[in-house]
Amino acid sequence: RKFFLSHPSYRHLAEKLGTPYLQKALNQQLTNHIRDTLPALRQRLMNQLQGLEKDVAEFKKFNADDPNLKTKAMLTFLQTFSLDFEKSIEGSGDLVDTSELSGGAKINKIFHERFPYELVKMEFDERELRREIGFAIKNLHGVRVGIFTPDMAFEVICKKQIDKLKEPSLKCVDFVTTELFQVIKKIGEKLNRYPR
Repeated sequence: RKFFLSHPSYRHLAEKLGTPYLQKALNQQLTNHIRDTLPALRQRLMNQLQGLEKDVAEFKKFNADDPNLKTKAMLTFLQTFSLDFEKSIEGSGDLVDTSELSGGAKINKIFHERFPYELVKMEFDERELRREIGFAIKNLHGVRVGIFTPDMAFEVICKKQIDKLKEPSLKCVDFVTTELFQVIKKIGEKLNRYPR
């Protein structure tokens, strides 16, 4: 403060500089903020209190043998299970595994890494394919000499090539099914806390 009062450049600002002024300004801002937000906070707490009082009133009338209550509880469990399953597949769940891929991320990896790897592993002989195409065209022409390639030759060759994709596709389906069972098992563990 002494420095600001004695320095000619800061003399006119001396009242607004220094730790005491900063403390007073911040204290005023904090007081204003508390005054502005306190009514909304109070209202929110009152609403929560009313909701809890309503829940307590319902629990006072609680009858464990009421079939409507059991049906409602079962529907709630199913909805919770369904939402948790969907969140796990979409990757928006509240429990995020940091040690390994799981749920939708693992399924995504299967489709984008494992399946292409399985396709690359397949043996593909271009000479053999050309030979098969030639035989298919000749066999479809029979004794006639054809100018155009028959469509059926294309269909036969395509079906044969698609059949080769069946094994890697089934392997991929097995991986995805296994992961879906893991997701269901993990979500099912949450429901174990409820009595049967």
